[in-house]
Amino acid sequence: MVSKGQNPGYQPIAKVLTDLKNPYAILRICLTATIATLTTALIGSQAFADDVLLSENVPLVVQIHADWCRTCKTLEPTWTQIHEEFGDQSRILKLDVSDREAYEASLEKAKLFEIEAFFLKHRQKTGTIAVFDCTTREPVALLRGELGINKYRKAIALAWASC
Repeated sequence: MVSKGQNPGYQPIAKVLTDLKNPYAILRICLTATIATLTTALIGSQAFADDVLLSENVPLVVQIHADWCRTCKTLEPTWTQIHEEFGDQSRILKLDVSDREAYEASLEKAKLFEIEAFFLKHRQKTGTIAVFDCTTREPVALLRGELGINKYRKAIALAWASC
């Protein structure tokens, strides 16, 4: 695990080498993480780095979240673990529906990532985490209140298989 202050680009290399057999997939993951890190460092724009990651075919992991949701609060350690394990090799997105302003911002994010229909259908199902196929942006897993990290690992591996 990479500690804070280290280059996050090293984490996907170690993780992917143990998880994936396809050398091209390994290279794509490493290059994506490196490009995003470099563009953020050189240009100083997280938005530009987000555009680079958006253009890549990587799994998308989405949480429907609300500050008032008890399930969301219970899921916070699992969500943090998902982010730490897969943040450099997937696109991690939290869609907040806590209030009208957060909902509107989340709707714009959902449009940007081409999952607007999913968001509109599931916006009231807080505590839901979905993993999307790399190419079709269809959910390969829809888990609500699931605390076990292994189901998320399997879903993300399934999503990677489509890349």
